[in-house]
Amino acid sequence: VCGAAISPCVIRHLNATGAYNLALLMMAVGFFWCGSGGHDLQHASLFFWVGTVVCGGIGVGILTPSFNAVISIRVSDKEQSKLFSLVIVLNTICGLAFGQFWPQLFYKPEADDWMKGLPWIASAIVFLLLFIWISLLVSFCNNAAQKPESDCGEDSSTDEDPVE
Repeated sequence: VCGAAISPCVIRHLNATGAYNLALLMMAVGFFWCGSGGHDLQHASLFFWVGTVVCGGIGVGILTPSFNAVISIRVSDKEQSKLFSLVIVLNTICGLAFGQFWPQLFYKPEADDWMKGLPWIASAIVFLLLFIWISLLVSFCNNAAQKPESDCGEDSSTDEDPVE
């Protein structure tokens, strides 16, 4: 809720892509923080609440509106509904397929020390890789189009008269 509340301000200051990248980075840091609490059982709950709930929760709250803003800016009105539907289908399929696989692969109840937090650290690595991939993609696309990132794909040439 807090992330969604501050997302308009963040998007205004960083643009939609920058806010999306910030959210990915916040989630990576939060999940790593949570995973690193596995070695300190006395404070493990603090690591969980600060890392996952606070940092990760704010990141998710910023991620969703900034993702929607990127789509609405960069995709035509006619194609937006198709893209949003595709994203929902892919998220559902990946969630069903990997949601059960992820904990079975990484979580071991008998694990000690850092290995207790391995599922969280693995998730942090995934978010970090997404952050790097999106950053490189935006950089390459903006260099190819020779547009500044703050432009966000918006066309400011709306002063033209319509053709009759």
